[in-house]
Amino acid sequence: MLKSIDTIAILFRTRAKVSVQYFSHFLLGCIALLVIVFVYFLSICPIQSHQYDVVEKLAQSAQYPKTQHFAIHLLQQSHLTQWQYFQAIRAYQYEKTATTRYPALNTNDTLPRF
Repeated sequence: MLKSIDTIAILFRTRAKVSVQYFSHFLLGCIALLVIVFVYFLSICPIQSHQYDVVEKLAQSAQYPKTQHFAIHLLQQSHLTQWQYFQAIRAYQYEKTATTRYPALNTNDTLPRF
């Protein structure tokens, strides 16, 4: 009799642990899904006025031509999303860091000094 009670108690404990593990995995999955959905809805929101001013400044500056063309293309659209704004800022940062790197210098390309 005691053996059967112990068996039932062990089964109940293991089932409780399994259900707690499944619940915790389900809860973490739901939280991750909520974060992804929240970020998606934030990225499709329209930009604010000061962000639009930044895109206009990027379209007017000729220092970074690829970013300028991208910003002009964005300004031709009827509305801009946060995602497009962040793409423009990323393009600006990428082109800015790419132009500060100097290419390798070939010694045959330099002019003789004297």
